[in-house]
Amino acid sequence: MATKTYRTQAQSKANAAARNKAYADKLKEKRAAVREQKAQEKAEFTDKWLSEVEDRQYIVDNVELLGRFGAGLSAYFKRYGYLTPKQEEAARKSINLLITEEDITVPAGRNKVVGTVVRTIPDKNIMLVASDEKYAVWGSIPAALRISGVKSGDRVEFWAETEVNESYQNTGRFIRPTKASRL
Repeated sequence: MATKTYRTQAQSKANAAARNKAYADKLKEKRAAVREQKAQEKAEFTDKWLSEVEDRQYIVDNVELLGRFGAGLSAYFKRYGYLTPKQEEAARKSINLLITEEDITVPAGRNKVVGTVVRTIPDKNIMLVASDEKYAVWGSIPAALRISGVKSGDRVEFWAETEVNESYQNTGRFIRPTKASRL
């Protein structure tokens, strides 16, 4: 007669834990595959959406110039991979007001910048200035303006070393700002 083997309670728990771990691993792999597939589909959709209209890439690249409004649009684009038609039109109008299509480039070298503050990021000590010559430059907030509490909409004037953005000639950055004042 065959002898029966009885499992101990510890063996039963160990076997159950092994089954549960195997199931959890399969579930993780399946979820990872689904996430990867969705990410790939989103990337394909985004590429298709960007290529449908000529200036969509330009809008997406420059949407950060629009302050909080642009930050909201950028977050929406990162999450969903597209902008709605109304968002796209609003961004296009706002960017065109800020940056003209004329062949204006940021002057290189030490220059006087006179313009309107479009956006400030006090935590990072950065501001965006739309100059009167129709170009936009990013850079660190000068100490004189930081002390006086510069904010969006203020007219400012300062001297700084300016550099041209390689992609868009009418945008750039400034470094080492001096002799800053509000107008």
